Amino acid sequence: MPRPKGRRMLEKLNKARNVMLSDKLRGNSSRSSLDPASEGQRGASRSKLDRLSINTDVPSDLDLQETEQLWTIANTNQLTDLMSDALCPNCFQSSLTIRVIKDENMGFASKLKLCCRSSSCGYTKSKFSSPRIQKSNCSNVAFEMNTKMVLYSHEIGKGFTSLQTFSSVLGISGISQRAFKDHDNKITDCEVES
Repeated sequence: MPRPKGRRMLEKLNKARNVMLSDKLRGNSSRSSLDPASEGQRGASRSKLDRLSINTDVPSDLDLQETEQLWTIANTNQLTDLMSDALCPNCFQSSLTIRVIKDENMGFASKLKLCCRSSSCGYTKSKFSSPRIQKSNCSNVAFEMNTKMVLYSHEIGKGFTSLQTFSSVLGISGISQRAFKDHDNKITDCEVES
């Protein structure tokens, strides 16, 4: 029985994720570990997908609430409404709001800012909407969402324009053409090596 397409895409993304990490972050790993000949009897596609090392475990319905990472598309107004009863850790008022800091977006990874609306408080906390690959804190490591979106364009057989269309329909900035090419080259290299 063939694997579901979503699972194959996640497996492929796992491989691209590893390839995108610099040798500095992974240590001095040798290319021999990526050598298809050392993969034994496993198929080329499976070996290629394994190199991404993204968690491809598909949660059961019972595990959904305990899953470490789920992706969603959300409107920030909905998130703010959800947080409307949450108390600010500084002033203990229910005045928290979520904003997108547009000039700090990195492709599909948006900078989100949690702030207190109380004029006397000034509490803020910010975080990107996507983790970086391998949960790195280095600023030169790609965001997982950007890699997933480029991989998505591979899966549907379209290129950069498909991501531009997707971005424009949602009203988000999306990924630059240069960043797309960088991700695309790494994913393509990963496919060729297998």
